[in-house]
Amino acid sequence: MVNNDPQPLILPLSNPTANCEATPEQVITWSKGAALVATGSPFSPVTYEGTTHTIGQCNNVFVFPGVGLGVISSGANKVLPSFFTAAAHAVAQEIPDEALERGELLPSVADLKKVSQAVAYAVGEDAINKGVAEKCSFSTFEHKGDPARLGALLSNMQWQLDYLPIKKVDRRKNKQR
Repeated sequence: MVNNDPQPLILPLSNPTANCEATPEQVITWSKGAALVATGSPFSPVTYEGTTHTIGQCNNVFVFPGVGLGVISSGANKVLPSFFTAAAHAVAQEIPDEALERGELLPSVADLKKVSQAVAYAVGEDAINKGVAEKCSFSTFEHKGDPARLGALLSNMQWQLDYLPIKKVDRRKNKQR
């Protein structure tokens, strides 16, 4: 690959990790640190000749939750191929410039909630622009074809983590302490 491109893109995507076509360490070593790598499973960063390469996880988790939320929130009456193009552009926009400079190909999985929101907005906006958006069946708040209102609707629809307080129970006495 390096003979054909000075900075090849290598995507060993097979899962589970044990079935990966090549490990990131192998790819980085074989390419003498030149290859850009993303895998289907999580891998630790690889250090080669003093440079640390963060390995992105090329996973559909970056796209499908946001596509689903975008379709539902926009009330799209069909799923268009352009939704996936919009989703891909939204994912790409979520990669920080510093990460791109380091050769990282994808946002961090730690930013998944933010990425999903951006994908959902891009998909919903595309549905509005393509004329396939209707009323969201799951909310009384309507986007009315307005991308700003769509953003507000998405914020309200996205699941929010909220743990309830834990109380210790003495099982012997069946009483709360």
